[in-house]
Amino acid sequence: MNKFFSSPPFRAAFSFICILVLAACAITSPDINPQPVLPTRVANVTASLGNTTAPSTTSAPKATQASATVAPTLSPTIANTATMTFTPSATTTASATPTRPTSTPTATFTSTPTLTSTPTPVPVGFGFISRLDPKDAPAGSIEIASYDGVKVVADSFSLRVDAEYIGSGDFEVAVKKLADGKHPIIVVVGSDLTAATRKAASTYPFVKFVGVDQQSDDTSLSNLSIVISRSDEEGFIAGMISGYLTKSRVVAVMVPNNNNFEAKRYTNGFTQGVRYSCGICQTIVVQIDVEKENGTEAITRLQRQRTDVLLPALNHTLGAEVTKLGATTGGLWVIGLGRDYGATLNGGNRVAISILRKPDEVIVQLIKTLMSGGSTKVVTLSATNNGLRLSPKFASEISPAAIRLMKDSFDLLASGLLDVGVDFATGDVK
Repeated sequence: MNKFFSSPPFRAAFSFICILVLAACAITSPDINPQPVLPTRVANVTASLGNTTAPSTTSAPKATQASATVAPTLSPTIANTATMTFTPSATTTASATPTRPTSTPTATFTSTPTLTSTPTPVPVGFGFISRLDPKDAPAGSIEIASYDGVKVVADSFSLRVDAEYIGSGDFEVAVKKLADGKHPIIVVVGSDLTAATRKAASTYPFVKFVGVDQQSDDTSLSNLSIVISRSDEEGFIAGMISGYLTKSRVVAVMVPNNNNFEAKRYTNGFTQGVRYSCGICQTIVVQIDVEKENGTEAITRLQRQRTDVLLPALNHTLGAEVTKLGATTGGLWVIGLGRDYGATLNGGNRVAISILRKPDEVIVQLIKTLMSGGSTKVVTLSATNNGLRLSPKFASEISPAAIRLMKDSFDLLASGLLDVGVDFATGDVK
């Protein structure tokens, strides 16, 4: 047996078989250190930066594990249109020592806007100037009604009324005291203060002035409003009452001889009122020089002409003197104008009734308009806006029937259904 295995033919056959086996093993055995197979196209970079086409899953090569010592070299080929199939992730290593800034940051400040004008002071109240203190003024006077109106509107704004009663004192001192920026509106009462009020409005253009019972000839100042009475209506009311009251059928109106609009309005208004209530009555117009006469001689002349009713349409001081004279020693029925003369004169007077100027309601509306930024040049007191009213009581000697006629006619005028027939702008009869 041993001879068989050691024989030359066996050894030759065995060597041939081993060579065949080794050759077969060499063909089928994998390489222990294979080299990575590089793809023919590793990456396609999009030529247009705006293209955001998603990566293709079919064209990406499968990842193969490589040896730590061998690093494959990628040679990407750029195509016109395709997407990158392999994106290496960037790795950042934090520095152990923080990097100091190269420059000190500069603080940025926001500037506060600078006011270009002084802010408007918060108002504390409304100013009020008159000769007489309303507490001492005659009953039914315009001072009382004006103050009442200012007080009502001040309460509605939670403000106060700062009043200056100057008597015969200096008006300019009173205005300067109030025109400090905290009194946005100053109300001045009195016809004799017309020129002074206009001057103050020019001196203090940032203050709004309201002149009550003042002339309205000049309305050029934007910060000046005037409250006046409808003198044509006052004349009409007095003429109408005179026509109902007279027994001699002769009545009279007394006006200044300066031939101004007010004198014309009173005259024509009175005449129209007499015609309304007594078409057959005679109307006498008396013009007097207010600088030289006191009305005594005029009343004497009227007595000789059998006049029994008189309207003194004069300024406050002279009007009060003539009213008192005619109602006491003159023996005439007198119609008071601007205050309640029946309540202020002593008993035994012949004041039939008084026509009162009541600007309280008008002032409330005017001041509210001014406070809201509006403007009004002239506001008139009339029967229709409740600015003209009759005093509470007629003289006791007047019959109830006559009183009824007088009140009904006044109410008709107040309703707007009765026209006085006078153009207020010119004073002429329509």
